[in-house]
Amino acid sequence: MSYRIYDDTNRSAQLINQIEWSRRQLEDTRKLLVAKKAEKSLLDATDALNRKYLDQEDQLLHPTIAEGDEKSFRGPVGLYLKFIWLGAEVGSGGGDVSGNSDFAPTDPEKEVFTLLDQQLESVAAAMKQIDDHDTPAYNETLAKAGIARITTVPAGGSPPDEDADKASAADAGDGDNL
Repeated sequence: MSYRIYDDTNRSAQLINQIEWSRRQLEDTRKLLVAKKAEKSLLDATDALNRKYLDQEDQLLHPTIAEGDEKSFRGPVGLYLKFIWLGAEVGSGGGDVSGNSDFAPTDPEKEVFTLLDQQLESVAAAMKQIDDHDTPAYNETLAKAGIARITTVPAGGSPPDEDADKASAADAGDGDNL
């Protein structure tokens, strides 16, 4: 069970990263649209897609933590922190949680995990819907207006590493690496 909690914690973090990359592109696209004095319908479409991503992010991550406020709990804790807490309860502990690693998980801990796991599956399914249907529809709207499209980053994927790109380019050169 500890491994499954660990796995769901990582999956939550991957989904959060995926959402952040998509939302960053939407923020940049919105700035571009404002600068181009684009039609209100394009701004509305950008805001609507951003809201869909934000709704999923709010389920995964405590909104005040997303704001950078790590000391405040003004709302419900998101799935990511719930998995961390449950992992500490079931495992060897962490912070102010003593843990329970000498004993098998209790029935309530198993029930909580099942509930959280189902919620995570729901968020993952919603993200798949957004990436497979909503984002392509948004991109079609942008393409009709002659605006660059956004791309989705699959959960678990990561943005290109600039240093690795530079090293690859240097290695691919004519041998005159300085």
